[in-house]
Amino acid sequence: MKSVLQTNFINGEVGDRLNGSLTEIYSRAVKECENFILSDIGSLRVLNRLDKTTITNLTDLNFFSDTRDTFCYLVTSNNKIGFMNKADKSIYLETAPISNINRVNTFYFNGKQNFIVSNGTTCKIKEVDKVNNNLKDSDFLSQIKYPVQIRTPLKVSFYRWGLVSEYNYVTNAYEDKKQLFKIAEFTDLNNVGTKSNGKIDIKGIIVKRCYFISGANLDRALFTQSEFSNNDCIVNFEQGLPSELYINGKNVTFTNIQTDGSGNSWADTLSTANITYGKATLGIRVLLDETNVRDIVEYQNRLVILTDDYIYFSEKLDYTNFLNGVESSNAFWIRPTPIKNTQPLLKRMIASKGLFINTDMGILVLGFNSNLSVLDNYIDIVTDIKPMLDMTISNDIVYFTDKKGVLYASWNTGSDIVNFVTTSVDKYDIDRKIYSLDTIVIEGIEYIMCRDANINDKIYLYRLIGEGMYSRVSIKTADMKYTSKVFKHDEGLENGFLITDNTGKTDFYNLGDNFTQTSTVKILPPLFQTKDFGLYKINRVFSVKEVVVKVLNQKNYDIDGKISTQGIKSMTINGEKLDRITDDEYDVFMYRSSFNFGKGFEIEIEHYQNTKKVEILGIEVFYD
Repeated sequence: MKSVLQTNFINGEVGDRLNGSLTEIYSRAVKECENFILSDIGSLRVLNRLDKTTITNLTDLNFFSDTRDTFCYLVTSNNKIGFMNKADKSIYLETAPISNINRVNTFYFNGKQNFIVSNGTTCKIKEVDKVNNNLKDSDFLSQIKYPVQIRTPLKVSFYRWGLVSEYNYVTNAYEDKKQLFKIAEFTDLNNVGTKSNGKIDIKGIIVKRCYFISGANLDRALFTQSEFSNNDCIVNFEQGLPSELYINGKNVTFTNIQTDGSGNSWADTLSTANITYGKATLGIRVLLDETNVRDIVEYQNRLVILTDDYIYFSEKLDYTNFLNGVESSNAFWIRPTPIKNTQPLLKRMIASKGLFINTDMGILVLGFNSNLSVLDNYIDIVTDIKPMLDMTISNDIVYFTDKKGVLYASWNTGSDIVNFVTTSVDKYDIDRKIYSLDTIVIEGIEYIMCRDANINDKIYLYRLIGEGMYSRVSIKTADMKYTSKVFKHDEGLENGFLITDNTGKTDFYNLGDNFTQTSTVKILPPLFQTKDFGLYKINRVFSVKEVVVKVLNQKNYDIDGKISTQGIKSMTINGEKLDRITDDEYDVFMYRSSFNFGKGFEIEIEHYQNTKKVEILGIEVFYD
């Protein structure tokens, strides 16, 4: 007899695609791997049991958005939104304010976790009312200082009337005369506000009159001096009467415009009262409201608002100030670069080490390895593959699917220069149609968790094992059959995930301390090569005579040295039970029946569902 030994399974399951492949990957892979995870040494470890809790009063869950608070937000496909308490899983739902919601996000504002829902045409922002235990409208959009898209310098001169002593040659005596003194000149006017009556207040000084006289300097000869008192302050807008004036982000106009005794137009009141001190700006204001906002995230101590064509960044550490300036900490806005000579439609954002923008033409990234500001806001193209809205990030790698359901990964290969490359994640299986992407952490390893539209009763977990290389395992339980949606793990939800099945029922699955009852691995047939016929055209059929499986099988012993508890209840190959030929921490099981080796074989482990770990360390096949 001859033997084939396999002790490393790090490439996970590869389906039938690699059958007969003379590669290292083939030698470290299996056909299918259900309810196992891969250890760091390449062994197959039985997966922890999934303990199920049915979430009452929650059906047709479509979106799940975690928060750092005690609740998470929910959106259902039957047009409901609400939240779930993480502790007791209690649910609050109400009719959604908009229909066809296809993107959601959360952001922290004013001490509260806000929730934005959008359908690509309009959006609504909600927050949890903890007093009444329901949802209420957020006032975020009404609080912001709007950006100015076409901004021109505001030239303002500040004057004060004063008295000077002048010699009168008629009376041969000095007399006090009014004089106009230029105190300051501004091109970037700060600390402007209004009083309760709308009177203009600049730097704490009430302005007597605002004039709109072209020219750099004013002289007392231009005015009827008797209209002014000593220390009266006047301001001159050198560009004339401003048509688009904003103070502290609020659009204002001059009211009660009058004419003085010399024919000059002036005003002392603005249209909006009680404006707190802020910056005065000339330009065209960009109104950000429910009709044009598509997404909102937090990134690099700024709040970021996405519209169809622009990305708006707030002032650093001031999430309501989007009034753009020239300092590095000021708010700013940018329009993304074209992809393939076409201006993309911006859809949604994910913030991580970089700010990733999902568009109809590909994926963009900003701020990767750099701090964004008005002086440094270069945009890189991650990929020009057209993505679906489904997108997630793990370890600075962005994962997405295209319209055909192919799962891709994009990562940066540069150090000083950002350079993203993209590859398909599943290179081995013949047909994949992936959707519902997210991440889950199991034993300190972060996996990409997803569903396959072609296979109803499994969840797939992908793990990065090398640059552009992934292993895959799958989770399968009887309770999980016909899953349609998979939602994110969360430590507040005990490191589990939510699943909605095709009946609309939603269950919470928690990875418990005990291990799953049944785990199955389908072994690929090893490569055979004959001297006369070669690799693919062999001259005889190979038959398995024995299979030996070495496993880690944790045990406890009683005072008599007998096993009191252990992990493995039984092990079978193709449905037939294996014999245990050793009895210690590392057991050896043997299968002594003969079968054809052409399609491989299936090993199934039945666990006692206790806390004892079980790992397949190696498989040796003896054949003729």
